[in-house]
Amino acid sequence: KNLLKNLIKANYKFYIFCYSKFTGATIKILGSNTKKIIAIIDENKHLVGKKFKGYKIVNKNFFIKKARDNHYFIIANHRDITINKIYKDLLNNGINSKKIIKFKF
Repeated sequence: KNLLKNLIKANYKFYIFCYSKFTGATIKILGSNTKKIIAIIDENKHLVGKKFKGYKIVNKNFFIKKARDNHYFIIANHRDITINKIYKDLLNNGINSKKIIKFKF
């Protein structure tokens, strides 16, 4: 939580992975800084284009095209296997490991 709070104070924007109650909790932790959330990323094609808590759900191709230096990626999940899969996928798509936050509940 401390890392996330420090990043919020800086001028960073966030993508949150996984449509779930954990994403909802992460949004709540961000509190008044929710304008810094770009989108929620999920691989479920039936969710893409819908909204959750007011944020658009996109697929990973969206962030690959839009990712910038001031973007961080929050993996909000409780399953190690899912977290590690997403983490490896981000690395394979050229995202620096320092830009990935594993936020396990």
